[in-house]
Amino acid sequence: MKDNKNLTAYLALAAVCVIWGTTYLALRIGVTQFPPFLFSMLRFLAAGPILVLFMLTIGKAKWPNRRVLVDQAISGLFMVTLGIAMVGWAEVYISSGVAAIICSMMPIWTVLINVLVTKDEKPNWLILLGLATGLAGILMIFAEHLIEFSNANYIRGIVLTFLANLCWAIGSIWIKKNNQNSNPFLNAGLQMLFGGLFLIPISLLLDDYSAIQWNNEVIFSLVYMILIGSVAAYACYSYAIKKLPMTLVSLYAYINPIVAVILGWLILNEKLNFQIGLAIVVTVVGIYLVNRGYQLKNNPINIQHSLFKIGKASISNLKSQTLSPNKMEIKIYQVDAFTNKVFGGNPAAVCPLEEWLPDSVMQNIAMENCLAETAFYVNEKEGLRIRWFTPTVEVDLCGHATLATAFILFNHENFQGDTISFNSRSGQLTVTKSGDMLTLNFPVDTLREVNSIPELEEGLGVKSIKTFKGKTDYMLVFENEDQIINMSPDFKLIGKVDARGIIVTAKGKHVDFVSRFYGPQSGMDEDPVTGSAHTTLTPYWARVLDKTEFSARQLSKRQGDLKCKLIGDRVEIRGQARLYLVGKLFVDL
Repeated sequence: MKDNKNLTAYLALAAVCVIWGTTYLALRIGVTQFPPFLFSMLRFLAAGPILVLFMLTIGKAKWPNRRVLVDQAISGLFMVTLGIAMVGWAEVYISSGVAAIICSMMPIWTVLINVLVTKDEKPNWLILLGLATGLAGILMIFAEHLIEFSNANYIRGIVLTFLANLCWAIGSIWIKKNNQNSNPFLNAGLQMLFGGLFLIPISLLLDDYSAIQWNNEVIFSLVYMILIGSVAAYACYSYAIKKLPMTLVSLYAYINPIVAVILGWLILNEKLNFQIGLAIVVTVVGIYLVNRGYQLKNNPINIQHSLFKIGKASISNLKSQTLSPNKMEIKIYQVDAFTNKVFGGNPAAVCPLEEWLPDSVMQNIAMENCLAETAFYVNEKEGLRIRWFTPTVEVDLCGHATLATAFILFNHENFQGDTISFNSRSGQLTVTKSGDMLTLNFPVDTLREVNSIPELEEGLGVKSIKTFKGKTDYMLVFENEDQIINMSPDFKLIGKVDARGIIVTAKGKHVDFVSRFYGPQSGMDEDPVTGSAHTTLTPYWARVLDKTEFSARQLSKRQGDLKCKLIGDRVEIRGQARLYLVGKLFVDL
């Protein structure tokens, strides 16, 4: 079954590589015989509603909120109206092949904008080499068309294509930073719809309607661009990007200009010689180097990792290992959460899954990992769902593993946008990215004060001021930070208390409050940094300190710092994360 799904994904990718390459030719045929903006307007006002209606009915997508609509409208303005439609206008003056080659540089324009507007984006030497190589390829293309630069219309077409690329890049960055985790198919339809609507006044202002001629070539190219170039190609692209690695899917950007140049040469007699062919190769190499530079930048550690004991076997032997039919290969990440350096904070494992494994298998993976938490997530029809396992049990909520999972999605699994929404046993949880800071938004715990518990008093060795019971944990409040630092629990004794774990806390010397978390009942004597415990700690200290924003520190050996904020019945918990390991598991099913 998995092989069939992969075959379908590869066929979808092949379709994208060919179809989007042919659209330059179809667009050229259409705009040279028909008002260019009117042609694009009709295309998107047809393709957009088709995709929207399909998703709202058969796709069962929900109509988005106002914020999502505004984001798609802005993206549609830049990517469709000022991007794709402007390329159509440019192709009135330049060949489809030249337009395709310039547009293939889109990843490079995006990098340049990120460098200028995003302080966190610092290109490495490979990215810079790719930029220079890609630019050299474009200059080689222009060198073959020097005589055409005496034509003002040719220069206009070149300038328009570059401006269209700039607008597309701006729109892409906008939607990436303002994505609301809504349906990507529906978003694409809305972008085309809004882009078509914005084209109405532009067409009325700039198009010459006396040039309208409905011939077979125009009708065929328009229908092709609507049904094949827009609806079908985007559906294939979305399916491929969901099933295949992004680095593989990005191959379409290398193949599209080759298809466009060859078709332009075969059908429209556009120029093609050895130097232009070499220039295409140079441009494609530049794009590859940029993409490769970002892969190395975002994946500093790439270690083949196995949960089976392999003795003295080398990494090369592991790489060549052939999986038996009853074994499954699963990607695994290990992330240090609530810290800005490796070996700090709280380590968590993260396993992306295409579909849920049996609970027993996930529990065994967590046990073998021997970390406080292993998080698993699946992109279900209703959205991302996350589950957490300690070495012995599945838990209802885990903060640091959720932070780690969001970190992986943002930085290594191609999630588009700055806010992730997870479905979980504790309801909806969101994580928002701002630079390298991640903010969890969790529901507050419900607290009630209870009588002191003898096993806890004896097991902790220090008498608490107050004892509280939350949904899953007990929380004990102590007089000062030193008592928390010097605490040496009897884990066997406190492990007899029926709870997920025990939170101990006191007012801090250098932060608002400090804490530690003990969970022998859940297979971990002491958890280094416990995000979920701060859904209990924050509302308590809000009442005591009469404030809503806090600096917090968990005083384990690894130690971790958190920023917490109480907002009604929700708690925001902020922290950083660092990647430690990328690997593969080989498990029996």
